[in-house]
Amino acid sequence: MSQVSTIYIFCQDQARHEQGAKQWPKLKGVFTDITPICKALQQAAQECDQNMISASFVTVNSGSTKQNLNQLDSSFMYTQIMKEILLKIDFNQQHIKEFTMHCRDIFANNPFELQYVKKLEHEYFKHIPVWWYTNQCFLYSMLNRSLRMMEIDLIISMGFFIRDLYNHIVQLHKEQCVENTHEKFFTVYRGQGLSQDDLDRMMKTPGGLLSFNNFLSTSIDRQISLNFARQTTETSNLVGILFVMRIDSSILSTPYANVRDVSYLKGEEEILFSMNSIFRIGSIKYTDENNCVWQVELTLYSDNDPDLNILTEQIRKATYPEKKEWDRLDHLLIKLGQFNKAQEVYEILFEQAKTDSEKALMSHMLDWVKRNQGEYKDAITYYKKSIKIKEKILSPTDLSLAASYNNIGSVYNKMDGYSNSLSSHQKSLEIKQKILPSNHLDLGTSYNKIGSVYANMGDSPNALSFLEKALAIWQKSLPSTHPLLKTRMNNIYYVKKNM
Repeated sequence: MSQVSTIYIFCQDQARHEQGAKQWPKLKGVFTDITPICKALQQAAQECDQNMISASFVTVNSGSTKQNLNQLDSSFMYTQIMKEILLKIDFNQQHIKEFTMHCRDIFANNPFELQYVKKLEHEYFKHIPVWWYTNQCFLYSMLNRSLRMMEIDLIISMGFFIRDLYNHIVQLHKEQCVENTHEKFFTVYRGQGLSQDDLDRMMKTPGGLLSFNNFLSTSIDRQISLNFARQTTETSNLVGILFVMRIDSSILSTPYANVRDVSYLKGEEEILFSMNSIFRIGSIKYTDENNCVWQVELTLYSDNDPDLNILTEQIRKATYPEKKEWDRLDHLLIKLGQFNKAQEVYEILFEQAKTDSEKALMSHMLDWVKRNQGEYKDAITYYKKSIKIKEKILSPTDLSLAASYNNIGSVYNKMDGYSNSLSSHQKSLEIKQKILPSNHLDLGTSYNKIGSVYANMGDSPNALSFLEKALAIWQKSLPSTHPLLKTRMNNIYYVKKNM
């Protein structure tokens, strides 16, 4: 029952369930009429969406020039990189069609939502993104859930909408900044529930950063937000939180906008922040004598915040900025040991690949993931797929083909498949010998790998021959103090010792 937050009973015999209502905290009401129970369910769903907004807590050491990225909340980096990727992808009508097809599968037994799926497919460009986001359909909850749970397949599928909504907020922000030239500071509020664990983490991050990983709805009305936080404590096991957010309107790096005039729900004074809005955590205290709601002071981070600038630059450098789009995210996932997530992305991209070149790349990345997972048989399967495609589209002397033979050879070696390993490394070497100079370091790598396989096979003479060839190349190209030379000399020593 831990996954059930609220229970409602619809029964004409209300008295029959009164005792149960006292004993079961999750039983929030017994109804004899359909209208009030529908309203209660609608309110509960709204509270659930409001409370499920994902946030990352980041401790930064003031003045520090280095932060261990492995200790960062992983969702902080995921969503930062995800946003950068999505904003660079060119989406089109086909992406909308694929998303609506996916939605039809999800809502196959839900006629109400299927109506909105049809409307989305045929009328998407007739309405602005904020209108769709604030519409009372599945988009709001689906988007926020996918970002909260890092459901990669759904995020990819909704990428067109994430980009459009973000860009719409940016556009509104620019327009409203021009119109509002007199108010430098203002305050917005957000009431929601937070788990006790998250509250404890926030309290342990004084002066740290809080990143809301979803798009964030806030209000200019403190009382409405406070009431929502109080209501959360009455209907769930969460802690009531009132976020009080001080906004410096001169800060332009975080897009936000008043959506009162463009929202589906006209007239509501809602300030909508883009995903990954980052705030600095201030004081945390109870709001009143009842001690039922915590008030958390937040300040929108500044472009000139030195701690965040250092952290952002570290993340950028550590997350393969030279890579393109999704490839960059996957390298990050693999670096953090999130192999299942990386596999999920590459499998989706493999299915979406339009050319043999793209399929070869995705197969190569999948075998890399499987290799890191220690699932060598699966890695071999993907390597073979990649090689088969490359042999069809590349020159026989392409270094990319040599790299694939080298990689599959290394996996065979780990599986004690020495004959296959030797054959693969020899194919890699043959390609390199045709196009690389005789003293190239990559030739040294191939000689060393072949020598290591021979050593594992117990063929010491051949092992020694190839290891010495590798050492000779490295001695010409590397400084005498390079640690690699000592390692290779030790390998040769052990081979000689066993002869």
